Amino acid sequence: MVWRVSALSVALTLAAAAQQQVDPKPPPDDDVTAYLKERRAPALRQLALSNLVDAANASLAKGNYADAEEIYHKLMLNYPESPLGVVNLARLYLSQNRRDDFERILVDESTRPFVFPGLYQLIDMATDIKEYDLALAVLTSKLRAKPDAGDLYVHVAAVYRAKGDVGSAVAALRKAAEVTSGFEEANLLLARTLLETGLTREAAAVFQATMQVDPNDAAAVLRRISELLWGSRANVPMIDAFAALAPKFLPQDASVTDGLGWTYYLKDRPALAAALFEKAVTASPGVSAYHYHWGLAAIRTGNRERARGEFQAALACQPTQEERRQIEAMAAAAERTSEMKKQ
Repeated sequence: MVWRVSALSVALTLAAAAQQQVDPKPPPDDDVTAYLKERRAPALRQLALSNLVDAANASLAKGNYADAEEIYHKLMLNYPESPLGVVNLARLYLSQNRRDDFERILVDESTRPFVFPGLYQLIDMATDIKEYDLALAVLTSKLRAKPDAGDLYVHVAAVYRAKGDVGSAVAALRKAAEVTSGFEEANLLLARTLLETGLTREAAAVFQATMQVDPNDAAAVLRRISELLWGSRANVPMIDAFAALAPKFLPQDASVTDGLGWTYYLKDRPALAAALFEKAVTASPGVSAYHYHWGLAAIRTGNRERARGEFQAALACQPTQEERRQIEAMAAAAERTSEMKKQ
């Protein structure tokens, strides 16, 4: 008799074994042994979770969608602290055009009295398929339990914005800023939305209140940009909002422009960075660092001819010996890559 062992059965067996090891048991007499077991428990639990995720991926690769669905249900049951089960199950349903099942997940999850892991990913999915009212209903149910949750209002605003209801989006962002003092993301998104609706003066006031620095103090502006875009709350919408606001409300100082560009470059937004480095070079063509930075961004965007020209310009600006070494090394690397592509 030939036994066929599926990825699902192997993963479930491993998960069950790991679950048994992390279940609380009476502590042994040996305190050291108890301490070690306690320290190992989170790692074992994570291992079991990883095994299930790997099994689900293997099932999907083979087209065994039923097995994957079963695994995701098990993840939701046994690992409620992880978003992997519910988010991947939702994606599976949408990939199979099972919108009713997807909506059922959102309706079921809306009954929970707390913001569960993966909520915002589900809201984004609902928004992408234009289920705006369902997404808003789920967020509203969460706000009843957590009326002071700024993040919830920010996502309410995002849904309204996608729906085309700018007025409601502005109201939600104002509420987010109100309930969470110093909530920079809400303020920046509010300023961008106001700017897009033509309320430039109001947008400027919100932006300047968020910056909280003298706009004529370039060093202070650069420090604040770093705080905002490298803080723990910095995310893609926040960075995009800042990119829309900066040309309107930041001082036209080459060092500020270059500093903002460098922030975008490090945040893997080379196109945004290149546009700012170009402005910095135009304003101060004799600064080697600005040319060098533009060259780096040009490489990342695939414009190697521009990169070569900017590196040459940087070398012509009499950089320091250390700067010259960096520029020459990067220029040589770009040249080698260009030659390899030609071959």
